[in-house]
Amino acid sequence: MQTKLDNDPALDDVSQETLKARVMQERLTIAYESMARLFQAVFLAVAVVSAVVWTPTNGSMVAVWCSITLLVAVYRLNLLRRFRKMSEEEHEEKTAVLHWKYVIGAALGGISWGLLAVLLWEPSNASLQALIVLAIVGMCSGSIVTLAAFGEASSAFIATAMGLLMLRRMPRASRCCPSTCPRLRAR
Repeated sequence: MQTKLDNDPALDDVSQETLKARVMQERLTIAYESMARLFQAVFLAVAVVSAVVWTPTNGSMVAVWCSITLLVAVYRLNLLRRFRKMSEEEHEEKTAVLHWKYVIGAALGGISWGLLAVLLWEPSNASLQALIVLAIVGMCSGSIVTLAAFGEASSAFIATAMGLLMLRRMPRASRCCPSTCPRLRAR
């Protein structure tokens, strides 16, 4: 497929591979630098969600979830710190590694938010369930924008967060088998 860049005389001395590598480098820089405010945003979101979902009976699980989520945020900030310390040449040499570390960090972020449902879901508390779903869906919506430099990072966040939520919401096999379900036994 021909593009406008293929016929640009200013790019005659630049190969397509070099141009692609430069674009990838710029995307990586944008992606990593977008993490600069990550800890503040995650800390605020964790504080608000924790305050809303905390009950006297689930306080210890809220603390576990907060710790996991903040540890993942610290890991991702450490990726940013290491990225900033690297030279331009190191960025070029380690492009693929930096890319996949970013995607893995996004997946870990999704897991930490999905654990909200796994650790705090109470089948008898519909208002808590609604708050948990709202928090997870809100974080997934935000990830689309904040992880936009790489669609696979956004997909990893959403797939892991929503996957854990859906896994938690799946009915237990014992409730669905014909021997225990009156509707299925009647057939």
